[in-house]
Amino acid sequence: MEKSGKRSEEVVSKNKFDLGDCFSTDSGRLKRRGAKKIYHCIIRRYPNDFTSIYVVQKALSRVFEQITRDKVNSVAICGIGIEPGSLDKRVVARVMLQICEKYKNRLDIKIIDDNSEFIDEINNILKQQIKRKK
Repeated sequence: MEKSGKRSEEVVSKNKFDLGDCFSTDSGRLKRRGAKKIYHCIIRRYPNDFTSIYVVQKALSRVFEQITRDKVNSVAICGIGIEPGSLDKRVVARVMLQICEKYKNRLDIKIIDDNSEFIDEINNILKQQIKRKK
């Protein structure tokens, strides 16, 4: 496991978190790329547990609230709960964009992920939004 994973496991083992909670760790090797912190969402009690879109929505909202309190100017987020066999990528994309919409005037938000299906859905939703505005 990567060092950031070990740091997050250490934080989780020393604290009691509920589903939907969030916490941050230092950025470790990502500091070289300009990252200051890594924010983590609690969307499952155990790695093999199921999660729900409600938990993802709650967790991401809490992350954005914490980012705002921390006076962060920009953030990169990835798909949450979209691992194989988990939540529908289309539903997660819609919910994540709804939450990002609330913070777009306060933060520079980038959505990144190596799951091309998820990124394609994000781009499709954004294109539809642009067409509706015209």
